[in-house]
Amino acid sequence: MPVRPARFHLMIGAAASGKSTAARILTRVIQAPDQPPVRYLSSSVIRRDLYGDSGFLGSWKEVEAVIQQELCEALVADETVILEASYTKRAFRLAITQAMVLPEPVQWVGWWLDTPQHLCLQWNRQRDRPVPDDVILRQCAQLLQSAPVPHRQEGFCQVVRLQSGQERSLDSLIVAALAGMESSIQRGTNRDASHELHGYSRLLDQERLLYLVQLLCQQPKLTVTGCPPDPELDLLLSPLPPGGLPEKAAAILGRLHGACYADATAVACDLDWLESQGFTTQADQEKRNSQGASFTAIEPPAWPDGKSRPLGGLPRLADREAFCQTFTVLRYLLHHPYDQAEGERITEHLADCLNRENGGQRYWRARQVHTAITATLTPYGFRLPGRSGRRGFALGTALLSLQQLQEACRLLQLQAEELGDRSAASISDSLRQRLCELGADPDCHPPGRRWLQPHRPRQFALSSGGRSDRVGECVIATAIRLRQKLLIAQSEGRRTPAGAQAVWPLQLLLQGSCWWLLHEHASIGQREGLLACTPLDEVHVFQVEQRSSREQTIHLQALDRAMVLQQLCGGLCFGLDLAQQQELVRATAEGRILLLSTLRLRCAPAVMKAIRRELDRFLPAAIRLSAPLPGDSWGGAPPRRYSLQVDGDPLHPYPVEVDLPGWVLDGDGELRRWLLSYSSAIRLESPQSLVAEHRDALAQALALYDATVEAAASGEKPPEASPAATVFNAAGGGRRRNYRSDKSLAQPYRTLP
Repeated sequence: MPVRPARFHLMIGAAASGKSTAARILTRVIQAPDQPPVRYLSSSVIRRDLYGDSGFLGSWKEVEAVIQQELCEALVADETVILEASYTKRAFRLAITQAMVLPEPVQWVGWWLDTPQHLCLQWNRQRDRPVPDDVILRQCAQLLQSAPVPHRQEGFCQVVRLQSGQERSLDSLIVAALAGMESSIQRGTNRDASHELHGYSRLLDQERLLYLVQLLCQQPKLTVTGCPPDPELDLLLSPLPPGGLPEKAAAILGRLHGACYADATAVACDLDWLESQGFTTQADQEKRNSQGASFTAIEPPAWPDGKSRPLGGLPRLADREAFCQTFTVLRYLLHHPYDQAEGERITEHLADCLNRENGGQRYWRARQVHTAITATLTPYGFRLPGRSGRRGFALGTALLSLQQLQEACRLLQLQAEELGDRSAASISDSLRQRLCELGADPDCHPPGRRWLQPHRPRQFALSSGGRSDRVGECVIATAIRLRQKLLIAQSEGRRTPAGAQAVWPLQLLLQGSCWWLLHEHASIGQREGLLACTPLDEVHVFQVEQRSSREQTIHLQALDRAMVLQQLCGGLCFGLDLAQQQELVRATAEGRILLLSTLRLRCAPAVMKAIRRELDRFLPAAIRLSAPLPGDSWGGAPPRRYSLQVDGDPLHPYPVEVDLPGWVLDGDGELRRWLLSYSSAIRLESPQSLVAEHRDALAQALALYDATVEAAASGEKPPEASPAATVFNAAGGGRRRNYRSDKSLAQPYRTLP
């Protein structure tokens, strides 16, 4: 008959749950007269021998070294061992059942003292040296809530659950469990015999691999070499150990999940396997099979030659088929994290995608995908419970496919070059560098689109005291992100702190090939300030308040008000009166009718199509048009906006009305430039003040041409344009100063050097 392997017993339970009592009963029951005495090991006794006090925790590595030595001696002496410690976390148990190196295989039996929490607290008060109650509460939670409960898949041949406090005594429970133990162990062994083992069949190896993938997903900066210290990584482990990615990842895994996972050599092998299977790099084109599969089939490492099958229980993924299915689904989700189809169940959609990705190598069913997600990916944090969607991942090609990443890099570079956006340039450079590290050329395809600007935005000077424009721009961008107050000056003649204004920067806007700073004026005692836009090349920053940041709620409310004003004004002219701004923003749709004035004009048919497109910058409710005559068309519009009637004017038959704030009609230079650009193709009808300005501007321009012709004929110097004509030119009201002096500034500030 085959010799039965050595069998050791592990007592599991919270403090004061009855482990010592159960161990004494178990020792008495299993001690045979003709067998060596049962060796009893207790962590508290070991600590007492090491440190002279069983209550002193000391170093668990030293305690575990003593346990390993005692277990090896017991194997040599052919003794049975009962090991008692809390072992409330799975990592603690795996460190004994799977990570500890012993001279020969051992059958581990787990005895779980599932004692109610209130009994543990009650029995703890009766001990000579009670432990703090919060320790018991934490250990009970670890056993039942914070971690998986003890299970035979952790390497136990059987886990016996002893529920104290029942009608049956602890003696009878232990005797009954021992009576049926052999048959129960045999049934479990028979079930596990059908598994086709592979290199990740042990639970310890599976979990280390899954935790490693999760770590790389959540902390992509861990894979960057030569990068400065990262605050997010410092929260996990500080300082990170020297060495490469395996050493750093192993140390973090040990910190997050337990010391049994902190094997740098094993982690290095895991990283190599992930790369070979297409998890961390784009699949090699040469490795794609002839059937058109995007990735090669998952192939786990082989079970080591000459190594016997585990004597304890095996997890579901110990079988090669189940492992390949689950990791195939995981690999697809990592490369396509947001892939879904409208009106189709996610599992059915993923099954169809996997069938296409794998080139018909196997047929996927929705049930298989569902099992992989619910049995493995959800418990290990790859998918939040109860959520139909999935998180984005930063592994391999991450949130986007390789082609999409290359296109995004080109678009960011285009935005940086054509719009002068330094943020886009920084992101583009980082993305380009990472793509090159992956072996992907970001310039492998010509750009599919270009932005043609009349002229590029000027590289605005935001400096103070000779600092570079990049420093000034970074100051404003940082202040927007951190919601910090700025002290700025806006005019050529007042570039001193005495003539400056305290503002809350809100956003950078691009309009008319010019960057503008949207800001809110800050005043002590006022929750809301005047909203205004200033050309960025006119902004001169003197100070940045460092004391505190503005509340995010107030910041977002200011942005919402600015958005409403921009829609109502059809541009960036927000006026000079805070009370008028507040009244207009807070008014109802009906109330705004009384606060707005009407711009009415008539258009020639030749320009009506162009005007119709440019009216989209105004609110639809503020626009009224007439329906096109037969033969004319300028795009669709809701019928309710065709509320005006075409009359018999042969030159300007089409009326247009736009409701705008009074300050826009009085002083918006951009509106005037827009109207003047159509010259005689439009005819203004109201307001009368704007009609007079338009007539005078056109008359001045015509008179200037007539005077130029006469001066050229007589040889005299042509006269200059009168100031009245400049109302509609590029230097008009568009550059009006939308701020008021307010020298009551909050302190302290940081002065820019």
